[in-house]
Amino acid sequence: MNLKDQILRIVCLEEVVKRYLPLQQNGSCGKTLIGLCPFHDDRHPPLHVNVKDQYYKCFACGEGGDLFKFV
Repeated sequence: MNLKDQILRIVCLEEVVKRYLPLQQNGSCGKTLIGLCPFHDDRHPPLHVNVKDQYYKCFACGEGGDLFKFV
């Protein structure tokens, strides 16, 4: 296992994103958190963070990826 895979197994994406912006639970299952996208100006929370699969996606600007892409 390479270093990148080891980091992805240890570090939770949502914990890193929470250091940059507030996130709120979306729905009752807790699988997705939402927040304002840091990659463009917006007033509605289009950024979705998938807690289970550890990826993010902004449905306004199209930005998305894993922990490394976010940072």
